[in-house]
Amino acid sequence: MPARNLLNLKSVGKGYGSRSVLLDVTLGISAGERIGVVGRNGDGKSTLLRLISGAEQPDAGSLTRTGDVEVALLSQHDDLDGTADDRRDARRRACRSRVGRRQRVPERP
Repeated sequence: MPARNLLNLKSVGKGYGSRSVLLDVTLGISAGERIGVVGRNGDGKSTLLRLISGAEQPDAGSLTRTGDVEVALLSQHDDLDGTADDRRDARRRACRSRVGRRQRVPERP
């Protein structure tokens, strides 16, 4: 039996003004998969992640999440003051699982 996708994008499009950033994107992400998003500046990597997280809605196509899937997104631009405690707290928040359990996060100096 094939794995069921937790998240699906079908023919998704997104643009800003007259510029199309994503056009006809179809993607499925299954449980346990680890993905990377690679591309040049301006190719739509952050836009794709904002769509997946629900921070933005597609202009075209559909995006569906299965059941109780929660997606979190860390911004590229944080409001931390740069202290070690802030960086540690941000890493811990980023590594929380869907059910609130913490994963071990290596401490950095």
